[in-house]
Amino acid sequence: MRSTHLNRHNGTALYRQLSEIIEARLQAGEYPPGRRLPSLLEFADEFGVNRLTVRQALDELARRGVIEVKQGNGTFPAATKVRFDLGTVPSFTHNISAHGAITETRLLDVRTVTDKRIQTELGAAERLVCYELVRYVDGVPWSLTTIWMDRSRLPRLKTHWPSAEGTGSLFDALRDHYDIELRRAYRTYWSELAEPRDADHLDVAVGYPILASEGLDTTQHGEPILFTASKGRGDRIKVTFRYNDTHAHEAAEDQPSGRSHDRDGSQNTTGQ
Repeated sequence: MRSTHLNRHNGTALYRQLSEIIEARLQAGEYPPGRRLPSLLEFADEFGVNRLTVRQALDELARRGVIEVKQGNGTFPAATKVRFDLGTVPSFTHNISAHGAITETRLLDVRTVTDKRIQTELGAAERLVCYELVRYVDGVPWSLTTIWMDRSRLPRLKTHWPSAEGTGSLFDALRDHYDIELRRAYRTYWSELAEPRDADHLDVAVGYPILASEGLDTTQHGEPILFTASKGRGDRIKVTFRYNDTHAHEAAEDQPSGRSHDRDGSQNTTGQ
């Protein structure tokens, strides 16, 4: 017995009706996070359609970020978006953790590079140290991030951050070991599609929507200290632009952990 009927006479494509039904079930919690959705054959049998119609419905939901397909494992509800609030104080680890999520940083590479554009941004005459890493939230890849810095300003940073277990905050490491309180100078955001290397590290398909960004961070005295570029999964990030962050800045000054708070008491989620 079918739990829901499709209307073959109302002029709406069957795959579109099916995608709406599946999405409604997701919103109702019928398919909870982490649980695999029924297979193509199971959906086809339930609704009396062919598997191509089911595939069209699932493809539409995947394009919109409602579900995600894990090669060889099946189709799952998309991971919940985490608020990404742009304040002046960048602290990824503290703010994501404040929402009850678990963060992890996996270091891919540390190398010395020459990049004239970024050297100009940082006011650095010497070659730069470049950290490449993947950030995870609740075990799911969040962003592929590259951080450049003047190696003469932050000697032996790798001994302080990240830990071998992938824990620890860059914000804390700079504060505790170098007496630097990070401030966000600017960020530029744009959309693009995942290239093969992005897809591999972010566990998405090639061509998947990516939220890319780059920008400069300074010390508490306004001196350029870090240049950051990130590629984040489009299904994991929801960005809030805060145009008046005076309150957030003042609150951060009162928080030794580097956390800042919204007027409603919730914590800012930033991307460093």
